[in-house]
Amino acid sequence: MQTRYSNIATCWADLIIHTLIASGISDLCLAPGSRSGALAIAAASHTGLTLHVHYDERSLGFFALGLSKASQKPVAILTTSGTAIANLFPAIVEAYEFQNPLIILTADRPPELIGIGANQAINQHNFYGTFVHKETQLPVPSTDISAQELTKIIHNTLQISIQKKGPVHINCPFREPFMPTENTEDFSKYLQSLDIKKSMPLSEQKPLPNNIQKTDYILAGHTPISPDEILKLSEKNNTKIIPDILSPLRFTKHPNIINNAVDQLLKGTLKVTTFTKIGHRFTSRALINPQDYQTEKSTSPLAKTIETISQNLPENWNVFCGNSTPIRLWDRYAIPTKTPYPVYANRGASGIDGLISTASGIATNTHKPTFVFIGDLSFLHDLNGLYWLTKTKIPVVILVLNNNGGAIFKELPIHTTPEIYEQCFQTPTGLNLKGICDMMSISYTRTTTPEKDIEVAFKNPITRVIEWVEPPPQT
Repeated sequence: MQTRYSNIATCWADLIIHTLIASGISDLCLAPGSRSGALAIAAASHTGLTLHVHYDERSLGFFALGLSKASQKPVAILTTSGTAIANLFPAIVEAYEFQNPLIILTADRPPELIGIGANQAINQHNFYGTFVHKETQLPVPSTDISAQELTKIIHNTLQISIQKKGPVHINCPFREPFMPTENTEDFSKYLQSLDIKKSMPLSEQKPLPNNIQKTDYILAGHTPISPDEILKLSEKNNTKIIPDILSPLRFTKHPNIINNAVDQLLKGTLKVTTFTKIGHRFTSRALINPQDYQTEKSTSPLAKTIETISQNLPENWNVFCGNSTPIRLWDRYAIPTKTPYPVYANRGASGIDGLISTASGIATNTHKPTFVFIGDLSFLHDLNGLYWLTKTKIPVVILVLNNNGGAIFKELPIHTTPEIYEQCFQTPTGLNLKGICDMMSISYTRTTTPEKDIEVAFKNPITRVIEWVEPPPQT
């Protein structure tokens, strides 16, 4: 590390960033701000850190979430103080519920500016409540606290993010001056004998519990348990596996794996007697409780389209499914290809916000083209997420199912009261997405039969949006 800094604030900022890098952090997502300026400058000065910058903190948080989902490593997020930190909250909730590690660095005003009406000064203590595994409230930078103690505090907080598999919050108050100037002072004495740990344990896969009883079926959900261990158990007991759409075993070809089991369960052609659940966050109601669900003999008119699109998915692509209708359609009707592929989704809290940003983070981390299947409200909810698509060379193909609002609410009894249902639940917008894509210079197509457009997109992978307008029901 260098020894000359403009002030103690810039010295601390460099120490914090240096500790992140030494502890294994390789990506930092940054939203511009003044109070966080010292940390931002320190981050930009380190070659061992990849910066991802966005003007919108909410989109930034979900992009970081996507990086973390794909890598299973902690990703750092840096914002300034005030409402900036509030905009990270949805992504933090999702990360907590789905067990994705995030390191939240928030700049703050010093204690004397809190509660007196100072500009952009809010109480940031315990801001994220129970949705972070640890909050570390740093003091204002001072030589009264040793450099070694500061790095120890940061490192220990990062360890908890790994161990708990979720977000942690480090709040960093800065008192002026906190920006670099031409004048510097020597901090050699303060930094002497500093030893920064250069390791972070990787997230380990958990072993199978010892008390698993033999049953007819294994329901495999989202789990840190190795898929190979689940397969070995299946082979040992000659047990069939029904994998959830987010299980790594889904679309894997193996005689014990039943792919498209959800469709069979809903049609009543497959009956599950005794079963063992491994994992959680099951998408379909048929897997949440296989012995107490309503069969759905009918098939969606969109089924054939989903089958065709999934069958043509090229090798080495990711799939990201939005919540509500898209993930249920993909879960029920998508069919295996020659090689298995990962399916990602935000199923922790199952919101419709930040989906484009999350998918962009996944594409960026994996360096793989990514097919995104979301609804029109999800698309509109994350327009700032399209900005990521203009910055990356990784192709992202977004298929937007435009059924003019929240069509999934048709399953609610209120659907029989049209005047209330349409206004308060479905919320149709009637918007055409072309103008939005033109503004971002993103290729756009509108169609009622997307099979050919998707085939072209797979053969010529560039970032594009395909708006799939669901045709009106025939009378």
